[in-house]
Amino acid sequence: MATPQRPRYTTPSSHSPATSGQGNATSDRRNVEDLADYGRDGYRPTKIGDVLFGPTRKDGTRNQYTIIHKLGFGPSSTVWCVRRESDNSAHALKIHRVSLSAEYFQKRMKKFMPQAASGAIMLPSLVHVKEEFCVTRQDGRQHWCLVLPLLGPSVFDPQVDRALRPEARQSICEDLAYAVHHLHSSRNACHSNLSPSHVLVRIPDISIPTSGNICDLLGPVEKFRVPARVANDDDQPNYLVNTASFAGLSFSHVWSISIVGFTNAFDLAKEVQRPTTLLCPSSITPPEVIVDKLSLVMEEDRLLGKPVDVWQLGCLVFKLYTGVFPFGFPDSLRKLAENMDRFPHPSIAMPLEIR
Repeated sequence: MATPQRPRYTTPSSHSPATSGQGNATSDRRNVEDLADYGRDGYRPTKIGDVLFGPTRKDGTRNQYTIIHKLGFGPSSTVWCVRRESDNSAHALKIHRVSLSAEYFQKRMKKFMPQAASGAIMLPSLVHVKEEFCVTRQDGRQHWCLVLPLLGPSVFDPQVDRALRPEARQSICEDLAYAVHHLHSSRNACHSNLSPSHVLVRIPDISIPTSGNICDLLGPVEKFRVPARVANDDDQPNYLVNTASFAGLSFSHVWSISIVGFTNAFDLAKEVQRPTTLLCPSSITPPEVIVDKLSLVMEEDRLLGKPVDVWQLGCLVFKLYTGVFPFGFPDSLRKLAENMDRFPHPSIAMPLEIR
């Protein structure tokens, strides 16, 4: 579930699909992925009803997952609701792009999203991996797949926000703070992109004997046609699927969340992997990153770390309680940083003996 991200839960545009469930994929909609993100190194073309198999276990059996709805998409992957046929349970399946399925990427991600069977401490407010496997295409290209808990939309989604009671907001803020603390102290990692789309509500386990059951909860499956000249390309899907609306779920009893979207997370112990800039929304960009872009930060201060997550956590807590981000318009903090250009860097202005 995000980021690399886990699914983006975005507001549909005024364009509506045809009543038959088929629309035109070239229309301007913000809740389907761009066809340009498919291709040789891109997304895996996926259809409703596709069946994917998990790894072979010691007893020779494999889990079978059937695609029944789409949960979302991000720069690194598409995310689907699947039914595990052995027990009809619902899960999220994250299918990475070809370019993000290399072994080195998998090893790095496993530190931030450990498997439940790995023996690592599983914190509900940090998404964990239930199962992983690779899907190999006819030409040998692979897509790394992660089976994750089925989560709801962003806690900042209007339909969720309207239903949250004050005590639920406090509980969610505590969840967020403890999750960030655990990530820093137990996994020695920095998330670096705690955007609203990466904070998803936890929902009860769902059993789905038929695809109709899940549509009652997630909304109807809406398909959008791809132009014939594109559909003939094996790297392109036959149609795009609208992101689930979660229209059938009630959020009046939401008390907890899970953080997803660990694609840009980094290991705090490995200085060589620590970035000097971030890929995150401007509304939660820490001031040190903005100042760095204005060349106001000394070279030795440019490595980012835990303060990034703490700043973003504060922004999320502020928004949960007030409905807006701390600095109002996203550019307010940038303008403040630009005004700092007339002053010397603090470490330069300090006397040498107390620097």
